[in-house]
Amino acid sequence: MKNCKFFNITSLENHLSFPKGTIHKFIKYDRKMTDEKIEILYKTFEHIVFDFIEEE
Repeated sequence: MKNCKFFNITSLENHLSFPKGTIHKFIKYDRKMTDEKIEILYKTFEHIVFDFIEEE
């Protein structure tokens, strides 16, 4: 949550084909998210981090 300002949540939702507001409601209002969507988010962040590390 403290690093949330570094990501554009709407853009991420569009990229992952999530319904609008899915991630926002999960973070801000503690709404439930399916394990499948959490796994997709985890893999996406994992790719972002590894790509960043490889670029250095």
